[in-house]
Formats: sequence, C-alpha cells, structure tokens
Amino acid sequence: MSHSNIPSHDNSLTASQIGTRVWSYANLLRDDGLSYMAYVEQITFLLFLKMADELTHPPYNRKNSIPQGRDENNEPFDCDWQSLLKLDGGELYAHFRRVLNALGKQSGLLGTIFKEAECKIKDPAKLRRLIVDLINRQNWLSLDLDVKGVIYEELLSRSAAESTGGAGQYFTPRPIIQAIVDVMRPSQDDTIIDPAAGTGGFLTMAYELVLDQYSKEMSREDKQRIKESLVTAQELVPETARLCAMNLYLHGVTGGKDESATPVISGKSSLDSEPTTLYSMVLTNPPFGKKQSLKTVTEDGDLDREEDVVIRQDFWASTANKQLNFLQHIFTLLKVEGRAAVVVPDNVLFEGGPGQKIRDHLMKQCAVHTLLRLPTGIFYRPGVKANILFFDRKPPQAKPWTDKLWVYDLRTNKHFTLKQNPIRRSDFDEFVNLYKPGARHRRKATWSEDNLDGRWRCYEYSELVKRDKLSLDLFWIKDESLEDSSSLPDPEVLAAEIVEDLQDALEQFAGIAAALAQTGYPDLSQASAVDAKAIRRRPPGRRSDMNDAQCAAALAIIEQAGSLSTAEFRDAMNLTTHPDLCRKLLTGKRWDTAINNAQHSAPAELFNDLGDLIRCRDSLAEQSALIVDIADVRQQTIVPGNQLDAIKSGLPDGVDEMARCALAALDKLRSVRANQEQESDASIEVEQELRVG
Repeated sequence: MSHSNIPSHDNSLTASQIGTRVWSYANLLRDDGLSYMAYVEQITFLLFLKMADELTHPPYNRKNSIPQGRDENNEPFDCDWQSLLKLDGGELYAHFRRVLNALGKQSGLLGTIFKEAECKIKDPAKLRRLIVDLINRQNWLSLDLDVKGVIYEELLSRSAAESTGGAGQYFTPRPIIQAIVDVMRPSQDDTIIDPAAGTGGFLTMAYELVLDQYSKEMSREDKQRIKESLVTAQELVPETARLCAMNLYLHGVTGGKDESATPVISGKSSLDSEPTTLYSMVLTNPPFGKKQSLKTVTEDGDLDREEDVVIRQDFWASTANKQLNFLQHIFTLLKVEGRAAVVVPDNVLFEGGPGQKIRDHLMKQCAVHTLLRLPTGIFYRPGVKANILFFDRKPPQAKPWTDKLWVYDLRTNKHFTLKQNPIRRSDFDEFVNLYKPGARHRRKATWSEDNLDGRWRCYEYSELVKRDKLSLDLFWIKDESLEDSSSLPDPEVLAAEIVEDLQDALEQFAGIAAALAQTGYPDLSQASAVDAKAIRRRPPGRRSDMNDAQCAAALAIIEQAGSLSTAEFRDAMNLTTHPDLCRKLLTGKRWDTAINNAQHSAPAELFNDLGDLIRCRDSLAEQSALIVDIADVRQQTIVPGNQLDAIKSGLPDGVDEMARCALAALDKLRSVRANQEQESDASIEVEQELRVG
C-alpha cells in the first residue's frame, strides 16, 4: 500500500525535546517486550536510512548510497528510506526484514551497522508509527553534529541505565570518560584506539575535545584528516559494534575518504593477534570478568567461544585472565612515548603469578605514573570495583622507567548510586586539577603525616617493589564504615557487591569444574565455590566424610595455587594431607600437576612442613619420588642441593632405605625450624644422615 500523506519535517524542536520524543517510543515498544537496547538498535537502522535519504535532496543532491537488494528470484528491490515510506502493514514488516538482510551483506559502514540485523518490532502498525511519526518528521542532517551525537548518546545512556543486562556492560559512564579525556588531552596529531570500544564513548569524547581545542587553528585539510584517521574502534560483538559505528557516524567521524568507510573493526577479538598498526594513545574500558573466553564471529555470524589461555609471542605472560591480557595487548598497541588510560578491576592490581609478572614488566618498560581508585556504585554492572591506570610506553633501557606512582583514592568513604546519587564530572575536579597534564613534575601530594585523609599520595618505585606480589592495591585512608555502621553504603550497594563477588567465584569454579571434567576428573556438577569454602573451614577430623565433588573442589584450590593467598594455600595443603583423600582423588597425574603448580607459585615457607603430605603416598617409592620432585624446585627446603644427585642415583635401587633417610632428614629439618638456636648443628646432622642414605 502506498502513502502520499507523509508528515512534513518538524525542525522546531530542541535537542532535548527530540530526545524525549525518541525515548517515549521506547516505553511504547517496551510493552511489546522490546528491550531498551533492542529499541536503540532498531532506531539505529531507521535513522541511518533516513539520513542517507536526506543526502539525496537539496542542498546535498548526492547519489543514493543505499544499494539495491536481490530477492530469492534474483530480482532487484529498493532498500532505501523511500521504499519504507511507501508501504504499510504486513508488506512493510516483510520488506523491512528483506532490507535488513540485504544490507547486512554489504561491506564497510553499511555492513558494520546492519550485520546480523533483525526486525524486532513485530507489530507492523507500531513499526509504521516509528518510521512516519518519529524518524521521518525530523530533518536529522539539519541538526548540528554535536546535537545528533548528544541525542544518540542519551539513548545509549538511558538504555544502559534501564537495563540489567544489555548495553550497560558496554557503556562507560560519561563523567568517567570526561575526566579521563580531560587529563589525557588528545591533540590533532594523535592517533587513538579503543580495542574494546563498546558504544564508542571514549572515542567520540576524544574527537569532540580535539575539535573544541584545535578547530580554530586547523585547516580544512586538517579537519578532514581527523575525521578520517584520528580514532579507531575495535569491538567484537556485532550488536554493540553497530551502536559504536552509528555513534561515531553521528559525531562526524568517517574513518576514511570513501562514504562506505568506517573506523570500527568488528567481528574479531582484539586479543587474537599482534597489532599491525601502532597508536599514540589508547583509551579503553576492557570487558570485566576474570575468565578469558576467546571469541570469533563465524561465517554464519554466530559467536564462537573457546575458553583458553591466550598465548602470544609479544606477551610477557600467558594467562586466561582477560584483563591481564588486555593490559599486555594495550602495551603492544602503543608507539614509543604513546600514552594509555585503562579502566581495570581491582584484581589486576594484586593478582599473583602472571599478574605479578605483567605488573613488573609494565613498570619497567613504561612510566606507570598514575592510579585513580574509582568508587563503587557508578557502573551499570553492579558491584564493580575498578580503577584507572595511566602509563606511557618508553624505549628499552636497563633501569625501570617507573619512578613514582601517584594514587588518588576516590573510593574510601565515598558512596554513589546510579540513580539517587550518581557520580558527576565535578566529583573528579580535584583529581583533574592535581593530575597536572604535561607537568607531572609539579605535582604535590595532599596526603601527609599531618593530613592522613588526603586523597592524593605518591609512592616511590622502591616502595612498590617491596610489596607482596608487587601489589598496587594501595589504600591509606581510614574506612569509616569499618567502625560506624551508619557510614556503610546503602543496602542495595552492599547487596550488589556481594552478588558480584559470589558470581565471580562461581564463574571461576564453574570454569575449573568444566576443565577438570574434560580431562577425566569426577563429575563436578554438584561442586561449587561454596563447597570449596566449606572445605577450608572443615575441622581436620571431619574431612574424611567429603563427597567426590567436595574433594575435587579441594584439588581445584590446590591447582589455583598461583592466585591464592598464603593462608588459603596453607588451608588447602592441610586439607590434602588426609590419607583417605589422597588415595581417593589426589593421585597420579592430577596430583602431580597440582603439586607442580603449587611448587612454582606458592611461597617457599609453605614447603617447610610436608612430612604428613609425603607419607600419604601409597608406597615408599612414591614418597621418595615426591621428595625429589619437591627438592628439584625448592632445593634448599628439604634437602641441600648438593644431595639431589645422590638421591636420584639411589632410585630405584635401595628405595626403601633412601626414603627412610630422606624422611628422617625432613623430620630433622622440621625440628630445626622449631628450634632456631640449634639450626646450625642440626643442619650438619641432616647432611650426615643423607650421606648415610
């Protein structure tokens, strides 16, 4: 059915009024089960087609850039805005679906915006209203770029705020982005990338700041260049990539000279391979969640997941922790003297094993100069504890580049919520003023012995390297909530934090359970993080009544030794000394793998008392072998290093005697450590006993 009574353009509305009108339709469609993020997605499709149509009219008079599609009979059909205006009812719905499918097969900007696009508005009458009464009434190109951008970002922001899932995980609150961009001060000479761009907030803000700060001194060629090459976005998830592409498009970012160009790289994980292009600035908020899930988009457009450790030759460490991998990837993206501002969760600051190694390399090869501790209650994902880490890549040198780390604590005794008390750009004013962009040598701390509540404090590199695991989890202000219950955050904030911690624990243990199941371990379907915690608390005398799932949870704890605290590891080691458990589960290659992992990552002092554990092996031959294995790694813990060859040469001949002597030596060392004043004499006795063996 064709229509001639199409409403004329209404250009009298303000940006705020347009935004309110656009959002009102979201509530209308919400009643039909359409999520807010899905609504923004549908608006994106229609808005792009409408703006492309406006370019074909005066004063632009450009050729129609929307290609035709082909039906099942290979007959061409129009996919432009006018083709939608001509139809109604079921015909409109069917045609819109064909249009989305056809445009999703295109390359460049069209392909990014329409990839895997679906018509989710099932009511043809409401689809017609959205097209005719909302989108077609406004001449969108007549609006200033910043106005269109503000309207669209407002839609993204509302979608994030109103959704428990959806866009929230891809949307960094605007005040955080403003503060970061304000201190990073991008220039027209920068090349900026966000390798986990989400909806593109960092890049649109950086582009706007460059225009505001430098437009008066830029030539027409300069302005065209920054439209084409200032920013680059990479986003794996197609639904999010289209929002990012549209957001940048509405802000005037083209990504190239061709109309079909786009600055958005979609369908490929940033972590898959080494970068081929280097940038002068990285601004990003990588996805949260400790487990690395390698994802690719298949030929059919589906997300393919494979949980695995990321191994890249240009990385310092191989790990399954996605934030640690992104931190390494960001380093590889930077040119020498390139600058980065990265949102990272707390665990990146203190995690041991690969985390410690990565922090060590980062601080040596970069000037890691600033850490902003963000408050809780400000992200759309509840319970997130995050920070912003600022660093500059430097050329190679023997001396570490980090000399001072300035930390601003915006978390302790600060309480924000998304709705009742949202964080604002003004809450970052003190930090921005103290940051001193371009003049870090003029920074002055607000913390001192006379002002213990000062939020701006400097740590020397020599102090940091002495901290356990090179932890950067730095706090010094007295937390009022620990002493005064009235100072606690709102119950909803506390509940959200608890939920977040539990979800993290369950997610990690589920991953471990799945991995163990794949290698022939017992069925862990009933195991959980709660089992693991209960095991640690169970009195030694009651550990024999554990079921298989709980025993497997104990093994999982041991296998995670690298990420455990000293106390947690000691609890787990005590648990596994129960003979029944060792014979039931912790035998063979599984136990060997666990103890090997533990040896390489647990503190040396935890191996000072392994006699009971060794006795749990079924034979003296196994006991001797285990002693040798441990001694290989901790040579000075059980036997002196010069005795290892003697022990090895005695196996398998004389196994029983060798094991007896080794255990006697171990017992002697245990007594030595209990009586420090006799240590020297007892060590001599130990060596003599080993020589007899």
